Amino acid sequence: MPIVASQSQSLPRQNPPAGTHVARCYQVIDLGTHDKVWEGQSKKKHEIRVSWELPTETANFGKGHEEPFAVHKTYTLSLADNATLRGDLESWRGRPFSSAELEGFDIAKLIGAPCMVTVAHVEKKGKTYANVIAVVPVPKGMTVPVQVNPGIEYSIADHRQDIFDTLPEFIRELIETSDEWKSRGKIGAAPAAAASEAPDDDIPF
Repeated sequence: MPIVASQSQSLPRQNPPAGTHVARCYQVIDLGTHDKVWEGQSKKKHEIRVSWELPTETANFGKGHEEPFAVHKTYTLSLADNATLRGDLESWRGRPFSSAELEGFDIAKLIGAPCMVTVAHVEKKGKTYANVIAVVPVPKGMTVPVQVNPGIEYSIADHRQDIFDTLPEFIRELIETSDEWKSRGKIGAAPAAAASEAPDDDIPF
């Protein structure tokens, strides 16, 4: 049988509608520490990528069936007063962190947690991207569909090759350029975040 090559027929880029959607977190990925340039100065930043599925917004992505859209946001791994991660998590929880929680919050607790996310369309270099600009609790009485995508947590410190291999190529390449990846097998690396006290039952985490 011949091995035939052809021009790639990739599907056009699809974005979920702009607006506020019911969502569920299904993935938290440790991207590691990289040099970031901000206002002309280079700084080290440890980042994570949080992903949500939008169960009521679906499309055919080339697999022959409808799947939920997914949206993603990259955060600096920090719960400092002005950190975007802290602001979004406190908005999502509907309450501020306690002093004990601020000493170390387990980011993996986000996986499976429902919320509402507000998506905005942003134009960049001729392409349109769906950016998450707000995360808030699900209104009381609203039912969130069950999770479709498998829940995935990846930590460089606790590297698992089977999970790593499922990540998109550009994410794997980014992780492989991180300080933590380069130091694997040389020095111990701290986990992405320490566990905190169990949350109340009336908030998602």
